[in-house]
Amino acid sequence: MENSLTGLQEAVIQFLTEDGYNRKFFLSQIDELVASDAEHFFSKMLAIFVHLEFDEEEAKLHWERIMLNCRQLSLQTGREVGLRVAILDYFLNINRLLNNPMLVEIHLFKQTERLAMTDGLTGLFNQRYFDINLGKEVRRALRYRKDLSVAIIDLDNFKQLNDTRGHVFGDLVLKRFGEILMSTSREEDIVCRYGGEEFVLLLPEVSTSGTIHLLERVREKIHSTPFFSEHRITFSAGVACFPTHYDEEDALSIVRAADRALYQAKYEGKDRIIEYFAEKRRHTRFKQSWRISWERVNAGSQEPASRDSIITQNVSLGGVRFESSDWLSLDEDLLVSISQSGEHDSGGIAIRIPGRVIWTRRLSENRLAYGVAFLDLNPDQRQHLGGALPVSRFLNDMP
Repeated sequence: MENSLTGLQEAVIQFLTEDGYNRKFFLSQIDELVASDAEHFFSKMLAIFVHLEFDEEEAKLHWERIMLNCRQLSLQTGREVGLRVAILDYFLNINRLLNNPMLVEIHLFKQTERLAMTDGLTGLFNQRYFDINLGKEVRRALRYRKDLSVAIIDLDNFKQLNDTRGHVFGDLVLKRFGEILMSTSREEDIVCRYGGEEFVLLLPEVSTSGTIHLLERVREKIHSTPFFSEHRITFSAGVACFPTHYDEEDALSIVRAADRALYQAKYEGKDRIIEYFAEKRRHTRFKQSWRISWERVNAGSQEPASRDSIITQNVSLGGVRFESSDWLSLDEDLLVSISQSGEHDSGGIAIRIPGRVIWTRRLSENRLAYGVAFLDLNPDQRQHLGGALPVSRFLNDMP
């Protein structure tokens, strides 16, 4: 998890806490600190002390003048003057960039800052912290052309759990779930409680597949932990990533995409992880429970070459959606046979159509959903399929 203070800030706070008035002690550490961040050291240093922003050259000039002021004050007073006094005097009385400084112990400031960014129940970061860092991480992903993923997670049936077991138990569930998220995430990941029973992950330099893999590990821990499994506690999640689901100059577009995917996961039955898929449909989909079978065009030796008696979820003139326990690769070519018989009917006339896998979604450990687009639908196949769907009146308008 990313800390709210950088390594440089932590070092400065430590020096000031241990020996805040010993200028020589602090200055003896400067070379080591400069080496840690040579390009931005002085600008960051002044930002820590007085919360003013300068470019590096200007900051370095101010720092030299502060050191001179520190020596002069020591000579004038006849005693050692600490850095904080010299800095405050410089910006109040010489440079006059500060008008009404608020003096506060730095460890108290650090504690207050963290409390403002932390969820009181789980100890995770809160929505405010997420919102601040989302923009930063999107800008960094843009600059360095790196992946960035967002996952929104919602505990299934949590209101019912609260109603039946009580809010104290519900709070315990939230705490334990937060602990699992933290133990599964990397140090650089940002793990937040977004509100209620909703959590959000901000994962720098992680692809969609990497995010889904992380969430599958969370699912495995949930299923193998008696506290969760005994109470049948599950979660649903929606995943979106940069740059695939990013609209230019709108960092929240990734969050909205993940939220839509979460909604889809809930709609499809909960206890599943779904990647946002911005499908641009040319054809209207209709719920049809027809029997289909498929054959691999280029069958490999490790996977089944064909499969029979799969029931479709929906069908259109453009393609078909179905679920299967078999693994199909993205962009894999299939020969799909569709029978207009229902789930409990073995009759019906089948048509064979070439198709290609255009999306996949993992529904559970042993169940996947597939979207297959039809290729080269000839007029006879089009008429046959269209006649069986409640869209025949639109056929003349289709390209």
